[in-house]
Amino acid sequence: MAGGELTGRSWRRAILAALLLVPGLIAIHSPVLAAPAADLADVEARAQYAYFTEDLRSLEQLTKEIKSWGQSSDGFERYHYAHAKFRLLQTALATGHAPEAGNAGQDCVSALGSHVEEPLVAEALVLSGLCQGFGGSLSGLRKALSGAHRLEPRNPRVMLGEAYAESLSDPSGAIRARTLTALKEAAAAFDKVIAGAPGAPTWGSAEAWLLLGQGLARSGDEFAARNAFERCLVIAPDFHAAKRSLTALGVGAR
Repeated sequence: MAGGELTGRSWRRAILAALLLVPGLIAIHSPVLAAPAADLADVEARAQYAYFTEDLRSLEQLTKEIKSWGQSSDGFERYHYAHAKFRLLQTALATGHAPEAGNAGQDCVSALGSHVEEPLVAEALVLSGLCQGFGGSLSGLRKALSGAHRLEPRNPRVMLGEAYAESLSDPSGAIRARTLTALKEAAAAFDKVIAGAPGAPTWGSAEAWLLLGQGLARSGDEFAARNAFERCLVIAPDFHAAKRSLTALGVGAR
């Protein structure tokens, strides 16, 4: 540059440097901006689809992509990372990959171990509890659900967690009446869902109907079980577990 003249790029740098010296004009809250709500929703949708289709490799790839979210200062990022790990945990168990399941459960609980801000407190308790329950700790699941129930007793995912707790503690044989009641209430609760804040969780409806169908099948009500499985498949047409459940009843998915 001759004669002290500034190029266009130099002018922009000078202006930015000056702005940064003005208190309050540019606020920098953290080195990394929180993910937009659309990104959070996309991660949840990808985790859900991979869980429905039992695609363990896609879940492993997804959780690698968002690894930094597990230690984020943003509660929504930590929550959705934990949800992806929960789906990895479930899928690893379903496909016979126990080591991956154990690691995923630990990562899920760790991500939610620090305080998660409103409006996710009850949601985080449920998710942490489910990761503990699928990891073999029913006491951890019930303790977390107790806290979530005190906060939001009619939250459909809180009710789903309670239905899972009943199912995990009552895995075979004739189903208990209270377990079947919990399953019916959880499935019905999702019909009354009102959209939450941008980036808030939306998962649970399809598996609530799956769990209900499995409970009804165990109770001997195959007609109602078929209807529940078919309702599940309307919500999630690629849900492998629901398709298998229909086949077990001698009915193909319509």
